[in-house]
Amino acid sequence: MSPTKNTQRLFFALWPDDKTRKAISISVKRAAQYHQGKSIHINNLHLTLAFLGNVNQAQREYLEQCVESISVQPFSLYLNHLGVFPRPKVLWLGIKEQPDALTHLVTSIEKCACDCGIKLDNKYFYPHVTLMRKVKQLNEFDIDPVHWDVNKFCLVESVSQPKGVEYKVVKSW
Repeated sequence: MSPTKNTQRLFFALWPDDKTRKAISISVKRAAQYHQGKSIHINNLHLTLAFLGNVNQAQREYLEQCVESISVQPFSLYLNHLGVFPRPKVLWLGIKEQPDALTHLVTSIEKCACDCGIKLDNKYFYPHVTLMRKVKQLNEFDIDPVHWDVNKFCLVESVSQPKGVEYKVVKSW
């Protein structure tokens, strides 16, 4: 049996409410005017906290139990600048100042993942919302900063579909 038959491709994320999602989508539309690439579908917009990869049922149950104990006060993000990750060719909308609450949340999630045997990549956490993929360079354009009041985080499944990947929230805290 394939190891992916009994696993789910999961990640933890901040999932925007409808108002925030709509505000971010304006930047996606503007980005498409200035860049060639593939725009992210509005329903897939999110800020990844920790990518877990393929997770089995036992690991998922442990993760869900572990993150129940994470206590973080609500906080705000100000998505106010653009950038490009050249290697994966990703155009993103990010924050200039990372709130302590966000750092605490990410660190706590990473500890839970490690405790249940999930190996995370050790990349530096750079909070951002991906706007487009397959972008070669950043072409500056005006953005309207997005204020995002964060009061929950989610476990999200990445599901491959014929038209591309779809993200489904499986649980929120």
